[in-house]
Formats: sequence, C-alpha cells, structure tokens
Amino acid sequence: MRFSVSGPLPEVARLIQQLAWITAAFEPPKKNVLTVSTAFVDIVPGMIDIRPRELDSQALLRGPSDSKANASCWHQLLPGAVLAYGFPISERKEGIGLEIPFDFMVSLADIRTKIDVAEGVTLLGGPEILLYPTQILECGVQWHCTEIDGNRSGEHGQVPTGALPNQSLQDLSNRRAFLGFWTKSQVLLGTQDLVETLRARKDLESRFKKAPGGIELAREAIFSAGFSFNAQASIGVKAVFSRTLQVSLEEGRTYFDLVDKAAVQPTIIYDEQTKSGWVISEMSLALHVALSYLSNPRVQERRHSGPEPLEGDWPQLPFAEPCADGGSEARRICIESTNCQIKLWSENGKTKTFCKVIEDVLRDFRAIKTATLAQNRQSGWRPEFMRPGLRGWEYSEFVSRESVIFQKEVPFKGHEAPWWELERVDGMLAFFGRGLGELIKPMHSSRHPSGLSAIPPGSRLLVASRPCLENNLKGAAEKGKRLVGSLEWTSATAKRYCNDACDTTSCLSIQILGRTSSSSGTSPNRQVLDAEVIMFGEPEYYHKALIEQKARRGNSWNG
Repeated sequence: MRFSVSGPLPEVARLIQQLAWITAAFEPPKKNVLTVSTAFVDIVPGMIDIRPRELDSQALLRGPSDSKANASCWHQLLPGAVLAYGFPISERKEGIGLEIPFDFMVSLADIRTKIDVAEGVTLLGGPEILLYPTQILECGVQWHCTEIDGNRSGEHGQVPTGALPNQSLQDLSNRRAFLGFWTKSQVLLGTQDLVETLRARKDLESRFKKAPGGIELAREAIFSAGFSFNAQASIGVKAVFSRTLQVSLEEGRTYFDLVDKAAVQPTIIYDEQTKSGWVISEMSLALHVALSYLSNPRVQERRHSGPEPLEGDWPQLPFAEPCADGGSEARRICIESTNCQIKLWSENGKTKTFCKVIEDVLRDFRAIKTATLAQNRQSGWRPEFMRPGLRGWEYSEFVSRESVIFQKEVPFKGHEAPWWELERVDGMLAFFGRGLGELIKPMHSSRHPSGLSAIPPGSRLLVASRPCLENNLKGAAEKGKRLVGSLEWTSATAKRYCNDACDTTSCLSIQILGRTSSSSGTSPNRQVLDAEVIMFGEPEYYHKALIEQKARRGNSWNG
C-alpha cells in the first residue's frame, strides 16, 4: 500500500511511528508461540518503506521445554500472540514485566477459583496456572504467574515463594487507597497531572438540585399569662432571642492576607459519583481552579487577541508538586515573586498577572463565604426533621468563571453521613463535582496495620488531610473526647454491622466524626492522630457498600 502525507515534521514522524507499530503488531501469529516483532524502516529516494521483522519466537507449549528456560512468567499468558517491540510505553518508576489491566490478566489466565493456602496467602487458580501478588507498588500491584500441575494446585498448603500474605484479592482490581488512615500521603490538587486529567473530562458537574428555601421558626416568642383574685388581669411578654453579632472584615484585605488565610482553611469537596468527600486546603483548591481556568485554550487566546495583545507564547504555568501539606505548597506557589509577575494578557489598559487570577478566585470564595455566613445568621431555629442536607457550590462553575452561581444541596436519602456536620463549622465551604478522581493518594511508604483494602463505591467516606484539620482540632475535651470544631472524633469499635463481605478488620480503622454523643466509639489512638490522612465515615454505610459491591460482582460473573 502506498500513500503520501505532508505536514509539520514532528507530526509526520509521529504518524510514521504509529504505522511502524501497526506493521509490527499485525505480524501473522504462530500457534502456541509468542512472537516478538518490530518494524524495519528504510528511507529510500521518494518514499519510506516500513516492513515487519521477527526478532524472536518463544514456544509456549504446555509441559517441560528447554525453550522456556529464559522466558518471563507472563509469556505463558500470551500463547499465539505478537508482541510489538521497541516502541514507547508509559513511563513508570517501578514494576517489571508486562503492564496489563487486572480484568484482562484474569481473563487471559482463565481464572476460575480462589485458593486459600497457609500463612494467610490467597492464590488465583486457572487451568494449570496460578496468579498471586508479590509486591504492592505505589500505583499498582506486582503479580507473578506460574504453571502448576492441575492435580496438585495448593497441595499441602504450599506457599509460593514471594507471595504476599493477608491480601484481599477481591479488591486488587481497583485498589488505590487505604481504608482508615494513611501514614504518608500526597495532595494532588494543583498538580499538572490532575489539572490536565480533570480538564479532559467533559462533565464534572454534579446532578444535585439547587438548595431549596425552607420554613424556619423565627427567633422570637410571645408568652402570655393570666391570674385572678377579685378581678382578672393578664400580662403579655414578648421575648426576642438574638445571636451574637458577627461582622465580615474581608473588605480591604490584601492578596497576602487572602493567601495566608486560605492556606490554613479546610474545604470539603464532595463527589456525587462515589458519594465520598475530601477535606483539603482552600488554597489548594483555589490554585487548582485558577490553573484549570488558565489551561482553557479560549482563555489563552486572549494573550494575542483584542486591541492590546502581548508578545510571546503563552507562559509556562506554575503547577504544584504532590506533597502531604497541599496548603503550604499552594501558598508557596502563589507568593513566589516570579510566579506572581507572570503576564497572561492585557485588557482595559491593565495586564492580567497570575497573582491577579489567584486573587479573583480567592475573592470569589470570600463572597460565597460571606453570603453563607449571612444565610446562617438570618436563619432561625428549625426542628430536626427540617434540617437541610449538605449544602455547597458547583466546582465546575468556578473553573468556568460563571458570574452568577446558585447554592446546591445534597439530599439526605442515599447520601447522608455523620461528617456532613463539618460543613456547618464556621468558615467551612463545600464544593460539589462528579468523577473528580483521586485528590489525595497514599504514598508507597504508607503503612496500615490492617493492610490494604479497597474503598467500595457508595461508602460515604470523607478523606481528610490532617494538616487541613489541625486548625480546627481542639484539645481533649471533657472525658477525653477529641473534637474537630464542634464535632466529636472517635474510632469505630463495634462489629455489629460486619457481614460475609467484610474482612472484620479494615472496618475497625474507620474514624467517626459527628455531633458529640455517647457513641460506642473510642478516642483515636496516637498512630491515627499522627497520620497524614484520616478517613471518616460510618461502619453501617461501609458494610452496606461491601454487600452491594459483592452483588454487582456476582451479577457480572454470572452474566
């Protein structure tokens, strides 16, 4: 086949590379043989000739064979396949061998059973083949594949060399988080990877409706009383209950005042899709919103548009580095002199700089905080059954810089969690989104006493960065209670919600955050208090999510 292409040299080179990969990958396969193939590119006058070239073939017939002496373990998953060799792959800092999705790996191995052997090791078994994890990596799991005699699989409880004990294999397909707390973590808000990932997603807006108005009881009451001797008289008394006067002094605050305040102010981000929340620094969110806004091609066009265009290409934006204290990292980015002076575009005789965009976002946050404060102060007492759900603001509307936004509300039914009360702590804002992904992740060095465990969707958990909570942590209250704002922090102890989908240990790592009460929880231990990330939730919702996840997997398996 012959055809011609034209265009910029990098684009033509990329196309040639893609054609070469296709040529190598579509080399005719051989039965029970793994073929390693590459493409031979020959530049001749007037044309580029691309031809496949077989580098090696590895027999994969079952049974002893000298040809398998130097084969990698994953070769036995791919009999009759063609491996295109010599082409770029995604960069990875750790892990060896073939990078493959969990479901695809299980399908290729024809896994049919789970085998529990000695020392807490669990294996996945297929026809004359075993899979088991050997190492937990930062962003995945290292597996090993080995052949066995089908009649001797798991005989006498033999433990394969290097197999990890006490692993919940049913969750390895999506395990990316610890449950309970993480000793070491990284906040990803404001990093280039997360900014680009979320910007590529088309729909981040939640499906929550606007927060409705409600009927409230006014903060005043009228009492009347009567008494009689020889005549009758009545006395009327009117009482008005006023709250402590609170005034916002945000007006006139400088850029550095706003940044310093936001760096230590916790903020809630709630993901409708997973019914989970994150507590991160308001400064981290402000930086992320600003970078997402400035990454929009339409915004970048302003540099060379209008009556006052600026020279040069769009500048390199200052992204954050993943770290445990996202607020401090975002503050460092936003007060660094070189970053503050980055010129973006000119409009109405003024040059828009990076720090001006950050200031705009922070003042937007201050505006909704002032409005929320006024709303709370004007609200009277309301009975418990009339209390609103979790109220907040749409994340995507700040990224798109909408001029008018409406408060939204998460309904109680199907979403309620005790930690919702955190939003009612003065100064705390909540933002809503959908499919936001992982805003905080555990580091490879993070350790957890009950091991790794996946977070099932719908667990209603709150992943909280401890540096963001520190300013709201109060000392030990009466009877040794630990408080966050006005909320009590305890650790789960009761197992009354455990079911056959629970390993009976991971649920005990859940931390509970709610109104002060005589709950069955205990005060968190020192290991939890020193962790960089704490996960708050409710054991009841977590166990329900486990049952629902097990049912979904069962339906998928039977289907």
